[in-house]
Amino acid sequence: MIVSPACVVLVVVVVLVGFFAEDGEAVCAITTDIAAARSNAENACGTSDLTSLITPTDFNVGSTSMCLNSCSAAMSKLLRSYPSDGSCDDDTTYLAYRRVQNDQRECNPPNQACSSIYLEYLFYLQSPEGQTCLAGVNNARALLTQDAYTSICTDDCYATITSFADQLLSESCGTWPAYLALRKDLDLLCVSNNDVYCEAEYFNNTDAINVAKNSSALSSARTTALSTVCTTCFNLIQNIYGISKQALGIENNEGNLCIKHDSSFCILALDEIEATVATIVDEDEKVNTRSREVCADATVKRCVQRMWSYEYAQPFTTTSRKSRLNSYLLYSCLRHQTSDNLCASLTQSLIEGLYLDAPNGFTCTPTDVSNGCSNPPSCLSWDNPSQCSFGCSSGVNEVVQTLGCCFNSVNNFHSAISSTPAVTSELFERMQFLSTSCCARQHSDCSELFAPQCSFQKQTQQLSVTIFDPPYQWIVNNEEAFTDAFISDLAFNTGHARSLFSSVNYREVTLGVTVTFSIAAASNTEINDIEAVLTDITSRRTFRQWNSLALYAQDSSAAHHIACVSFMFISILISSLFAFL
Repeated sequence: MIVSPACVVLVVVVVLVGFFAEDGEAVCAITTDIAAARSNAENACGTSDLTSLITPTDFNVGSTSMCLNSCSAAMSKLLRSYPSDGSCDDDTTYLAYRRVQNDQRECNPPNQACSSIYLEYLFYLQSPEGQTCLAGVNNARALLTQDAYTSICTDDCYATITSFADQLLSESCGTWPAYLALRKDLDLLCVSNNDVYCEAEYFNNTDAINVAKNSSALSSARTTALSTVCTTCFNLIQNIYGISKQALGIENNEGNLCIKHDSSFCILALDEIEATVATIVDEDEKVNTRSREVCADATVKRCVQRMWSYEYAQPFTTTSRKSRLNSYLLYSCLRHQTSDNLCASLTQSLIEGLYLDAPNGFTCTPTDVSNGCSNPPSCLSWDNPSQCSFGCSSGVNEVVQTLGCCFNSVNNFHSAISSTPAVTSELFERMQFLSTSCCARQHSDCSELFAPQCSFQKQTQQLSVTIFDPPYQWIVNNEEAFTDAFISDLAFNTGHARSLFSSVNYREVTLGVTVTFSIAAASNTEINDIEAVLTDITSRRTFRQWNSLALYAQDSSAAHHIACVSFMFISILISSLFAFL
């Protein structure tokens, strides 16, 4: 059923979230992606005019097609196809599509109680008291002054509206987008830090936020903007957005702005590397260069891995993109088993086609035994095509020792993400043939076979984090779901692949719940880096628990909502136990 869509448009969209954009004259370029997404939405919603889905403002029921799951998904995809740089934020068509999506949140309430409470809430907003309250909200969000926010957030009407949200949650409406949107707006309106209301600061910093997000802006300008933007208040705002959007399945494209390692803003490190990689044409060289650039410096490495993990955790990151990001997290920074050299550096010449080079007039094929391949030089001449010479065997052995486990690691890495697997495979086939062929012709134990891929799980360590929410008993009652969500949170915070976390346990303590987990890594240095990251983000109170708190926030058994305090994690307890695999 549809719950009074007219009221929804009048109140929730126009009043509570209307401050996000205003009508204007800006021209918004329609790209091919937008056009394709619009066509898809029109088909899914059964209309050639998506604006016709907007529910009327005279309390009559609007189009029922907008409540179809396929229509909702298509509208979300359409809005995501618009640029995130703000260039379309004032476009009237874009705003109409946003309004349709906001209307869709009121579709399909979980039960009749949700409908009744929500209608009661909407009718309250139409009362004289409710209209006064809404005027106060509008005034605060227009003036963006602390006095205006103090006035509305200490008024009885704010408590009244909050009570409606609490009633919705108590009646198992926590998964309903209408409830989630209402709770988010309430939290955004009155979240504060040291008596400063954060929403006012956030919107007063809009220009700085846009500069910080602009990858084309000067690095110095972005650094200045980020230094202005990245405050405790911004972290609180993003925490509310992060939990809400995770629950709603919406991408949060600002949540990675203030990710830092040491004193470095990670978004700048990632954008600088991507600018370098963009100048390269060959796909395999792009991958290898990205790995080298990321992993050459410990700070840059941890920064970029956290940015990758953030993208992985976003609701609309595709399965194929997640697979690619996971490969980067696992493979890009692996090192040789004995020399500790970075695999991406050791294999650079291989990736550039060293073992495909051929003398003039020849073409090098992987199984060539007739002088058609230039490298290794000792294998150029084959007096006997059926026998690997001592010189060739020695040359192959040298390559095998130099590349070690990196050969198979980089081969597996590139093969997993390549869009041209045949081209990628060809880079490795010559040395694969030579190593096996030379070994096959020896009677003694052969040393020319490449080692298996380098391990990214040589060592494990137990770490612990103490959290306020969810409470211990809720975790016990929802152990499987919490474990899965919390591992996602750990992966995002540490820049580590999900698959490397295990053995999550919980115990109740005075300050909350201590969550203990095992994490695997390729080396002691890697373990120390991860420990340092957790220590840093917990000390700065920027540990993000968006997945597990989104789960908790939607549960009617939750005694309170946690959006405003969920960033406050007490400590990280580092275990001294090591286990070697």
